[in-house]
Amino acid sequence: KTDPIKVVQALDALNRIMTRGGIITIVLYPGHPGGEQEIATIRNHLTSLPQVKFEVSEVCFINQVNNPPRLMVIYKKGEYSSENQAANRNN
Repeated sequence: KTDPIKVVQALDALNRIMTRGGIITIVLYPGHPGGEQEIATIRNHLTSLPQVKFEVSEVCFINQVNNPPRLMVIYKKGEYSSENQAANRNN
């Protein structure tokens, strides 16, 4: 069993050192005792990441039984000023 608080701490550490364009993938298994709570804790944390810096997606099997795994993907977009955003739209 993994500790969701330690997972969140590890993700924060990785997010700080990850360069623009970097990707983190996480596979979560809800089928063990505490698995659903673990997913909820990690998912709650990932939804709080600022969308200007990160894109976070979740993939799950909707037609599978017996608690199939879930895939979460974090993509670091990078930081841009509003001037850079405007320039990028024009290019």
